[in-house]
Amino acid sequence: MIKKSIFFITLLAATIVFFTGCGVTTPYQRPAQLPVDGLFRTYSGVDTSNSFTTGAALDFYNDPLLQQLITEALESNLDVRQAVNRLSQLSELVEQRKAAFYPTLTLGLNGSVFNESKYGNATHLADPYTDLRLAATAGWEADIWGKLSSLKRSQQAQYLQQEAVVRALQTLLVADIASAYYQLLTLDQQRIVTEQNIESYTNYLNTVKALKQSAQVTEVAVLQASAQLATAQAYLPQINASIAIEENYICLLLGKTPAPVARAGSFDLTRFHTESLSTGLPAQLLTNRPDVQAAEYALCAAHEQFNAARAALYPQLTLSGSAGPDAKGLENWFNLPSSLLWNVIAGLTQRPERPHAENTKRNSPLAGRRRLPLVQTNAIKRRK
Repeated sequence: MIKKSIFFITLLAATIVFFTGCGVTTPYQRPAQLPVDGLFRTYSGVDTSNSFTTGAALDFYNDPLLQQLITEALESNLDVRQAVNRLSQLSELVEQRKAAFYPTLTLGLNGSVFNESKYGNATHLADPYTDLRLAATAGWEADIWGKLSSLKRSQQAQYLQQEAVVRALQTLLVADIASAYYQLLTLDQQRIVTEQNIESYTNYLNTVKALKQSAQVTEVAVLQASAQLATAQAYLPQINASIAIEENYICLLLGKTPAPVARAGSFDLTRFHTESLSTGLPAQLLTNRPDVQAAEYALCAAHEQFNAARAALYPQLTLSGSAGPDAKGLENWFNLPSSLLWNVIAGLTQRPERPHAENTKRNSPLAGRRRLPLVQTNAIKRRK
């Protein structure tokens, strides 16, 4: 009789919430494309297959030393490694959200020993009272309103957002490495030119001194030549300091201690890229920008969290049960099935608070409220 009552009540509650729960959550839809006709010029015959948007970073730079620096930076940069670790954490959270659809199973063993005082109010027991309980408990939450599905899609969107963040960091890292590398090549050429100027001014000063000894020029010419040589020599320490700063910056991006950076001996523009590239269409640039993709995934995650918060305002159907031996004394614990205790619980509860604690405002009027049971059936059977 009890089993039939449980079955009919559970079936009735499931039917009610099924028909009333349709349309609680709405799937995310990308906003409609705005009209772009006449907003920018269109050029016929433009080749968009070979543009900045379709090329890889290592294929874009032909310098093998720069390619080696970029590869090392992508593997050892601290910011990129931290973002990748965060990505792996979100991957585990996605698997955790998927596991929320399956029943949970717990196994617990409880034991207690109780003895009344001789001078207590209760009747004194000859032997201490022992109670041993071994229970296997299973629980399952029905995803009627789509709350669990929305939370799973939100977690997946957060994972894709973090993946776009990793690609954005990698793009910025490649740009910083390449910029610092070519700045180093420019400083090397400046140092070479400065050393040549110092050598030229030194020869010129010696020539002017020889002319002064032969009374061809005055002391003013010697002082002017000395000033030009001193000016050229003053540039050399500044250039060397700038080179050290750029090398330290590259080592910081590589995630290692400051050290000299290997680079090409000459500034050759053909090492940059031998082929002519176009910028491509603006739509291609926006589609491939990782920051734009991350912003869209963040919007999708927020939309699914809103769906989960709205679904949490409706009753929640949970099914749970437990079974295991429960008896006084160890000798009665193995007396099955007389010592067997089992129960089955079907509950329909209302949970007004938001599903995520970090998204719940402290001043919300719904915060801090407990679950309010609406319908609950409980069947407990114990054999002794």
